[in-house]
Amino acid sequence: MSFRVRKFTDGERGFIINLTVWISVLLLMSSLLTSIVSRTNSSTLKNNSDLLQAQEIAMGGFHVATSLLGDADFLKMALEQGNITKIKISNANVEIKFEDERGKVDLNTFPVEIIREMFVSIGAQHGVDAFNAVGIAERLSKLPTSKNGDRAEKIRSISDLQFIEGVTLDFYKAVEPYITVHGLDRKINPMTASKQVLNHIPGINYSDIQKLFSARLNQKPRPSLGSAESWFTSLTGPIYKIVVSVKLPNEISHTLTALVVLSEEEFDITGETVKIIEIH
Repeated sequence: MSFRVRKFTDGERGFIINLTVWISVLLLMSSLLTSIVSRTNSSTLKNNSDLLQAQEIAMGGFHVATSLLGDADFLKMALEQGNITKIKISNANVEIKFEDERGKVDLNTFPVEIIREMFVSIGAQHGVDAFNAVGIAERLSKLPTSKNGDRAEKIRSISDLQFIEGVTLDFYKAVEPYITVHGLDRKINPMTASKQVLNHIPGINYSDIQKLFSARLNQKPRPSLGSAESWFTSLTGPIYKIVVSVKLPNEISHTLTALVVLSEEEFDITGETVKIIEIH
């Protein structure tokens, strides 16, 4: 018995060659895709690990910050001069900043006229038109009041401002550094307030602000502020904002923000004199 080998036509040979090429290409693409996915997963795991490390270092920086709160002279200088404390933890650069909540405009107690003027001024610098900024302040003023006439019962956290109609994320980020709900009274401390806040206090002028900041930078007594004195207090705290910024060598970064209460007495049997209000 003999067998005859069938010869492929030119068309069939071309088809087989093309099919072989396509199969080779698909196999190569599959191999490349597997390699890319593997590298991506490895990179994601590494980034997650680095971010976790940055978060842990930020907590370490926060504990350093709470211990520094107990140094009255250090805290006074940090608040008045806006100093940033720079330290190294492990292989990371860590920056710690302190803010006095008494150096900000309290949304719960300050007159709406001051809040409105500040919203308009800051809003104009960040693309928020005056009409919208005025509307935000007016809607804030119409929140139900408590028995003593302020809005303390309604705004528990600065983040609540984001739920007021008209407040965009950009506007919130712009005003957030200058407002608080923890001022405790209708006064601010001019030695810890920013120029942005002081500019909106009735009765104070540019010359007063310049003298004030000169005294702060040179650790001199606070100058008299004339008719604006009724808006000011010499008290600081007891609520402070702590901002801890961490940057790893590979540029992975993380920022921790906390509001704490500093007390001269221990809060409980643990002996702690610093209590966390919020942290994120």
